Amino acid sequence: MKLSSSIRNADSGPWLMVLLAAAVGLVSSVVAVALRSGVHHLFNTLEAFRAESFGFLLPAVGALLAVWTVRIIFREPGGHGVPAVLDSVSRRGGHMRSRSIFSRFFGSLLTVASGGSAGLEGPIVFSSAAAGSSVAGWAQLAERQRVLLLACGVAGGIGAVFNAPLTGVLFAMEVVLAEWTLSTVIPLAVASVVATEAGRAVLGAEGAFHAADFSW
Repeated sequence: MKLSSSIRNADSGPWLMVLLAAAVGLVSSVVAVALRSGVHHLFNTLEAFRAESFGFLLPAVGALLAVWTVRIIFREPGGHGVPAVLDSVSRRGGHMRSRSIFSRFFGSLLTVASGGSAGLEGPIVFSSAAAGSSVAGWAQLAERQRVLLLACGVAGGIGAVFNAPLTGVLFAMEVVLAEWTLSTVIPLAVASVVATEAGRAVLGAEGAFHAADFSW
């Protein structure tokens, strides 16, 4: 399906970008919810294997499977994920392949759930950035808008997976876009809030991390 030429123009209206940012927020929330809940469920499923004498091998097996998944099945380079997103912004105009949504997703799912010393920050940034880039590609946007929707994916993914919408906006503004303008803040905020609220509807309002109770 092709959109009108006005959508592809670099001067597309701000309301269009807000609507697309909300769509990116929904897509990134799906990725974030699936990743966060998937890691918890797989971690609990593998609990029986950790109790065995060979349980100490589980993180290594998970890491090997993750590398095989990313490099062989999806044929993508390894790494944390964030540098690849920044490279996409600075050198490729925000272009990322749609399959990149799934490569780090499954790679991190295997690594983290098996007990590997890795977190969800890099994978959710990479996968949600690819989601934003894919939506921009579907809408046939110009480079500037494509980069902005990529950043919206990052903001939404971080906001949803950690239940921290402001953190998602700040990370996308300072690390991915490196600019503070009204035309970028509003779409980022919309994407992050939509993704976070959608994530809360599924995962609840509890944050990704639990703070200990302190008594004086």
